[in-house]
Amino acid sequence: MSVRPLRRLALSLTKYSIFGGGNSLRASFSSTSYCARLIRRSPTVKDLEWRRKAQLNQQPEPQATEEDYSYLWPVEIFDAAYKSGALSVPSWQAVQILNNFEALGPRPRKEAVKQLCSRFGIQPLTLTLLAHILFRSGTKENKIHVTPLFVAASELFDNAATLHLISQAIKTFNLRHPDIKHAREHLRELASSNNSAALILLGKVYETEKQHLKALELYEKVTTINDDTYTGGEALDSRIAEAWENIARIKLDLGDEDGAKEAIEKGAFEYDDPQAYYLLAKNFRPLTSPDYLPFMLKAAVSGVAEATDQLGMYYLRQAMGNLPQNPESSEPAKAESTSPAPNPNPTPTPIAKHHSPKIPSPAFPLTSPLTLSTSWFHIGAENLIPRSQIYLALLLREEGCHAQGLAWLEKAAEAPKWALAVPWFQKRWLYKNWKLADLDMDAIRRGEADGEFL
Repeated sequence: MSVRPLRRLALSLTKYSIFGGGNSLRASFSSTSYCARLIRRSPTVKDLEWRRKAQLNQQPEPQATEEDYSYLWPVEIFDAAYKSGALSVPSWQAVQILNNFEALGPRPRKEAVKQLCSRFGIQPLTLTLLAHILFRSGTKENKIHVTPLFVAASELFDNAATLHLISQAIKTFNLRHPDIKHAREHLRELASSNNSAALILLGKVYETEKQHLKALELYEKVTTINDDTYTGGEALDSRIAEAWENIARIKLDLGDEDGAKEAIEKGAFEYDDPQAYYLLAKNFRPLTSPDYLPFMLKAAVSGVAEATDQLGMYYLRQAMGNLPQNPESSEPAKAESTSPAPNPNPTPTPIAKHHSPKIPSPAFPLTSPLTLSTSWFHIGAENLIPRSQIYLALLLREEGCHAQGLAWLEKAAEAPKWALAVPWFQKRWLYKNWKLADLDMDAIRRGEADGEFL
């Protein structure tokens, strides 16, 4: 019996498989499978090109595979960040970095993360930026990687990651969590080098720990920083203004009203800080003061959301006859304040938009106090201020817009501190005689209000 070449068996599968019987059938399939393995193991031109580039330490730009997108990374946001220059790596490489970081486990070792950064040629700041993008992407699958990325970047001494970790720990009362132990040490190092952001944040840490005098000392140190001693990368004026605001708050808590007023006036008049104007109007200017309205308007139009709620309340009291309309503004308290006084009756526009109930056209003149109150409460409600949401609901009820009002009332119920207030209003929604300006909102919020309206 003559032996045919293996090549002939592989290429003549039909002739020898169908008519050659069982033995021939097995031999033919076995031979074909063997040839296929040989072909698969042979490097293609593309493989050789990849190896050549890898040897030259050049990373080509391959198309991301389906496996790369298995965790639904926000590739579109990566693309936008890369095109704007905020992110130093393209989206395909960001996906590879995140996939490799995830493979290191939930708590990767510092050396492993350092090797990862070296392999991709990135700085720890890139990990911080990716963490910020994942945090804002809104998906739970992505957010589980946020804290490990921040912790890893902070352990490699990235300033932005350290500041973010400490800020979040203050908000969530987790300053003793083991994950931020290195971040706290790094924060002290930054503060010792006169980094204004670190000094302010360390002061807030001391405030959380009830060490107010230590915090005050750090805030006062920030106010003495000048261009010669400054080492931070952010705007120095804004940091100094924030320090004066914190000094005013601590002195106010300690009972030093004169010292608090002096500090907040420096932040407002010397550094023209909107937040300082808001605190100055709220704490040191009565509602009947000619300076209250201009200062509060300046803060509101500059983006201080809390000021919009205060303005809504101001115009509501004015509409109910509890305040004189359009008081004459006095001159600025300090000559250094060169900003023009805002229009006392502006047409407000929302500074933040969310999916919220639509507001109908006002039933009153555009410049009436009640219309202005509704408009400012609307802005505060859009910025998720519960009191503004409740007052907006009540004002809409007065106009007969019950559906929109109840919708805003339900949105206010999402704030835990106002969970008792919303049912209180819902049960009394059909009451006719309401004195909105006289409602004791604090008592209602605490569940201590009387059964009837005031």
